[in-house]
Amino acid sequence: MLTPGAATITWGEPGLLGMPWVDYLQWWFNPTLWPLQFHRVAAAISFFGFLIAFLAMLHFRDRTDPPSKKYWDWAGSFGILWGLAGLVIQPLLGIWYMYSIFAHQNQAFANIMTGPRAWEMLMMIGFLSLLVVTASVYFIERREHLLVKLGRHDIRNVFRALAIVAGVAGFILVQPAWLGGIMQFDPGTWANPLGLMYYKHIAILVLIVIGTLIIGIDLLVLRGRRDEEWGNLSRASWAAALIAGVLGSWIVIVMGYVRESARSPWLFYKIVPVPGGQTYPTPVPPHQIFVVWMFALGLAFAVFWFTSRVTSYHPEQEEKV
Repeated sequence: MLTPGAATITWGEPGLLGMPWVDYLQWWFNPTLWPLQFHRVAAAISFFGFLIAFLAMLHFRDRTDPPSKKYWDWAGSFGILWGLAGLVIQPLLGIWYMYSIFAHQNQAFANIMTGPRAWEMLMMIGFLSLLVVTASVYFIERREHLLVKLGRHDIRNVFRALAIVAGVAGFILVQPAWLGGIMQFDPGTWANPLGLMYYKHIAILVLIVIGTLIIGIDLLVLRGRRDEEWGNLSRASWAAALIAGVLGSWIVIVMGYVRESARSPWLFYKIVPVPGGQTYPTPVPPHQIFVVWMFALGLAFAVFWFTSRVTSYHPEQEEKV
């Protein structure tokens, strides 16, 4: 727990409820409860959207009949839209969440923004930037034939410009605040002029606007004509959707790890330390955490893969043929 509801745990009597109700409510409604919960909801929407897109692209490859290809092409586009929608909301909620940490646990905020855990934040924001760029490439390639048919070269140019701007914003976001050392105050470190937080705030807002524009153009301008192109998926669009599916699923886990790292080396910040005096955020070493991540993602992919295989099989249609 990064922002506990009290400075100490006061146990009263043994049993199920060992503290007064007021203390329980104070712990439950801690300073970061609402921003964290809303951020988790947006992350879950994004996760399952990109997961659906990933599975849809696999099914698009293993099905040969045109109706199935049209269906899985539509499912992939549906997943990308939902994933991108959740992704657009997450930075706004993330800024709210980080401000709450800054206001109530300033040392933890510094730990993941300018301290020894800053590399984790750069990794997370790098995945976010790459995901927006990949989604932009998907929409550029996926709507290419339709836009040419409609003669909407202006929208084609807008999509391409958005992809370039997203790449520039991502480049700014992954810039470290300093170079030449692990810590900001290490000997020999010097400030990186491209790593100012002011620039990064602007870059995050730019990515949010880009994602919103892509969703808006696809839903409002192309909504009535997209059915004409289902099943006509280029190799570049397929690869972009597949990569976006992997990145969109992975970034949710990385976000959780960054949040847990902020309270290192505490289980309950400033109250209960990590057993054994380790410096990483949980009693599990980082390399074991990576294995757990891979197992959890693999299990999620396997469950949804076999479920989608069952639901996509229609023997009655084969009998009709």
